[in-house]
Parts: sequence; structure tokens; C-alpha cells
Amino acid sequence: MKNLLSFITILFLTVIVHCTLKAQWIAQTSGTTNTLYSVFFTAADTGYAVGDLGTIRKTINGGSTWAVQTSGTTDALTSVYFIDADTGYVVGVTGTILKTTNGGISWNLQTSGTTHNLLSVYFCNDSIGYTVGLSGTIRKTTDRGINWLVKETGINSLVSLYSVWFTSVDTGYIAGSSGYIYKTTNGGNNWNILGNGSIGSLDLHSVQFISSDTGFIVGSNSAFLKTSNGGVNWTSTYGGGNVFNSVCFTDANTGYAAGNYGGYGIIQKTTNGGTNWVTTFSNGSTGNLNSIYFPNPNTGYVVGVSGTIRKNAITTSVKETEHSFFVNIFPNPTNGKFSITLKTITKMEVEIYNALGEKVDANSIFIKQTSNEIDLSALPKGIYFIKIYDGEKIYTKKIVVQ
Repeated sequence: MKNLLSFITILFLTVIVHCTLKAQWIAQTSGTTNTLYSVFFTAADTGYAVGDLGTIRKTINGGSTWAVQTSGTTDALTSVYFIDADTGYVVGVTGTILKTTNGGISWNLQTSGTTHNLLSVYFCNDSIGYTVGLSGTIRKTTDRGINWLVKETGINSLVSLYSVWFTSVDTGYIAGSSGYIYKTTNGGNNWNILGNGSIGSLDLHSVQFISSDTGFIVGSNSAFLKTSNGGVNWTSTYGGGNVFNSVCFTDANTGYAAGNYGGYGIIQKTTNGGTNWVTTFSNGSTGNLNSIYFPNPNTGYVVGVSGTIRKNAITTSVKETEHSFFVNIFPNPTNGKFSITLKTITKMEVEIYNALGEKVDANSIFIKQTSNEIDLSALPKGIYFIKIYDGEKIYTKKIVVQ
């Protein structure tokens, strides 16, 4: 694979590319009018959405189509989480827990030991997972869902627990009703209150950490909380009138919050770690948005009422300036095979990206004065970009594989 990438890299030495990316939230066809509560992707193109009446939908083509999966229940399903491409868990009302080991071809009911509604599920690794819900309910598994143990020490049984997230097998956080935030440092054996009522009686609906120290929480009345020291301190803002149901940060600065404003679906975005937010989607014909997920920084999905699924779409404009002194290539576009001729020898650092902006690989190579026939048939058809760092110079080149 590295040899193949090295050859691809040679091709991209000759042209500087300027790219402009624009994102829009485009409606997908879910095939259901049932409310969807949670969305999760195992890869850029493969994802799941779950909701009312046991609804499970799966896509393997980036949301172009969503196939029906049989859950075996009519209970509302509230949260979905996969630990790998095949193994996933779904939780729902009346203590429902489902598990699949074959990418959703079949789902099997687990014994949760509770009849309380479960609202969120999270796995630390392939064996250890947690689910939380109403009336302070917490269940933990250490054996891939065979057994679910009660882990509620320190939890107020009157608090609804809406969202759970772990940064390690021992350290985790829960966001709940009435401003409650809980933290454990011993694998759920004890939970300590980090906040309750610090921002009034606002419900906190979604928690996410992007490192062991940096985390975010959103909730009702535009509530947004941030910590940079593992929950010791939280900065908070609220009062905008939005009900945020879900938060997803792609890095320390860039994040999204989805919910509703006056019954209308809304998505807001920050590019400075939550200091400022701008609305990137609002539609009076779309009601509550319940869950937002980004499998990579440039691709996101959101789900909500009436079977709503939306995907952010990227458009790319490219302006190229040829520098044929360095390299000759033919043909481009290509059906997979092309030839290159080089007129320089150098060593450089390489970063390879697909059209979604996902980094494919990085290399250091020597470019040789020779002609080569390159075969890209092992790569999917599409557009590729490679950034080449040659000392202080940066080159980027586009090639189209048809």
C-alpha cells in the first residue's frame, strides 16, 4: 500500500490547488415517518438511525438509501452505539437493550434488569459499556452485554439521566435533568455530583468529551457548558431559547448542536470552542432534531421527527496552475492507469486526502528521474487530493479516477 501511495504522490507534485468547501444540510429519504432519536456511523458511508416503534435504518452508501432492519420490538429506541463494523447496541424504553454481531442483520434482546426507559448507551471498549435513563438508572456490562449490573451509587433517583460518555474505562460523565452532572473515576462504582442547578433548573441533554480533560454539554434554553480540566470547572452560557438535544465536536474548536427553536428544527455551529454560535440550518417544516453525528470533520448527519434524516453536503471548487517543468502525467482523468515522467529528485513529506477531506496516509518518499505506469484500480473511483511539503513549499494536486 505504501508503494502505491508513493506513486500516487508523485503525480500531485505539479499543481497548486485552491479549494472552497461549502456545507448544506440535505434531506435524505429514511423510508419512515417515525421519529428518529439517535444516529451513529461506523464508517464514512455506513451508519444507523433508530427511533419510535422499534425503527432501525441502515445506510451503506452515505445516506443515499436507508434499508429497513428488523429490531424485533415495537418499543421506542432512543440510542445506538457500535464498537466495530459488526457489533452494536441499541437501548430504548421499558429497559430495552438490543445487540447485533452482524451489522444489524439480526438484533437480539438483552436482559437489562430494569423497566425504566433507557436514553443513552456508550461503550469504553469492546467489552465494557454503560446505559443510563430515567429515575437515576445506570447499568454497566463488562462482558459485551451478557450481564448488566446496577451502578447507581451516588445518583439521585429523581434525576433523569439523558446522556453518558466515558474518556477511559474508569472515568465517565453523565448529563441529566435539573442541571445535574455526574462523574465517576472508578468505573461507575461511585458517582460524584459536579453540578446541579448551577445553570438554574435547565435540563442537560447531551455530553461529549474530545479528550480526557475537554468536554461539552448542551441542553434546554440554549445551555452550553465546557470544561478544560475534566469537570473540575465549567464555563456556561444559556438564555437563547433553543432546546439543544445533541452535541458533536469534531475538534477543540469546531462543534455542532442540534435541537429545536419554537418547535422548528435548528442546527448551530461554533468554530471557536463554543464562544460564538451561528445557525447553519433552520427549517419551519422540520420539527425537533434529536441527534447529530459526524463520522469525519466534513460529513455530518442529523435525525429527528417524522423520519427526518439530513446530511451535510460538501461542494468543492478547484483552481489549478500547471508546472510541467517538474512532471509530465497522462492521462488525467484516468480509468486507473496512467504514466508519469519526472525531472527532479527530492525528498518530501506527503499527506493524502479523499474528496471528503479525510486523511488517507502520510509518507516520506524519494522522487526518481524515471517514467512509471501507475495503477490506481485498487482505490475507489472518485477525486483524490495530496498535499506535498517540500521544505517551505506546499503543493496540492487533484486526480480523477473514473
